[in-house]
Amino acid sequence: GGIRIAGRNILDAMDNFASNLLLPANGILIAVFVGWVWSARDACNASGLGSRLAAGWPVVIRHVAPLLVGVVLLGSIGLIRSA
Repeated sequence: GGIRIAGRNILDAMDNFASNLLLPANGILIAVFVGWVWSARDACNASGLGSRLAAGWPVVIRHVAPLLVGVVLLGSIGLIRSA
């Protein structure tokens, strides 16, 4: 027996929720915060990136990272199927 949520025991349900929803959602929130709220200069200094990598970094963290993590989130909740 025990408590079951969506056919899973409570610990499996909590693990599924954390792994498939909370982690990708937090990834998007972190990328948005670092890309749009934190200044690019401060973020690049904190990351330790060299000047060559730091030049393209704001574009990647603002646009590419949230998009890709969003794809992972949509895949984990079943809205996108892998081939």
